[in-house]
Amino acid sequence: MASLLMNIAGFFWISASNYPVAEAVRLGLPCLQSPFPYDIFVDESPLLVEIDISVRSMGPISEQDMEFSLDCYFRQKWLDRRLAFTPINPEKPVMPLASKMLKDIWVPDTYIRNGRKSYLHTLTVPNILFRVRSDGQVHVSQRLTIRSKCRMFLKKFPMDIQACPIEIGSLGYYTNDLIYNWKDVELDEKMGNMLSQYKILDLFKSEHNISDYRQSNKNKTLELQITLDISVLKVYFKLQRQQGYYVLQIYTPCTLLVVMSWVSFWINKEASPARVALGKPLQLH
Repeated sequence: MASLLMNIAGFFWISASNYPVAEAVRLGLPCLQSPFPYDIFVDESPLLVEIDISVRSMGPISEQDMEFSLDCYFRQKWLDRRLAFTPINPEKPVMPLASKMLKDIWVPDTYIRNGRKSYLHTLTVPNILFRVRSDGQVHVSQRLTIRSKCRMFLKKFPMDIQACPIEIGSLGYYTNDLIYNWKDVELDEKMGNMLSQYKILDLFKSEHNISDYRQSNKNKTLELQITLDISVLKVYFKLQRQQGYYVLQIYTPCTLLVVMSWVSFWINKEASPARVALGKPLQLH
């Protein structure tokens, strides 16, 4: 009798809170219990994946390595009707799920095309937000640190302006299967004060397709060239170098050293120790 009451109480707790445990989640998402493989892309029409980036901080920016880093929330949203379910509480149609359940469903193979080294934050747990809406809309948010290539033109240094891009695309799907769209790219209001050498002037987004050429020559007599398009998103961060930083850190010290070197011309030529004492520190700098 006691166990029966506990089961009934647990059922009502799940219904009221809409934060189901693993078994209740699987009951709410019957496709995860299907004997057929689920994690296969079966949508016939091109699937639209919406990308949203919220940049928390940026830096360091390296002219020597031609790269820059940023810390951001990377969000993806797409519609998978196989995950549609009937909510227990109609007022709460969104079901939050554990990040480890991402391996049980299909997810787009999104990657950073111009990335060099990126990683997902995992302290204290993997920083992933995973939710499914009752109509099958999937929302995945990840906290990432991205280090990407940035081709810089330094002819006007330090009065230069650079445009550093982030390129997003699919590793294996073409436009006939998957298309990316921008939702938004946000910058933290406090981020401008965190960059000592640069000022963020603006950002601009673009959506376009890139052609991918594949050649097939299996029988060594027929060569077939296939052209397929890949959906690619780009966001450029327009960065202006802070001239005041270089005036204080480079130009002012160099100017003082040059002025100090002139002092030796006013010292008596017979005062060799004084001239040497003044010249040695200048040579060290």
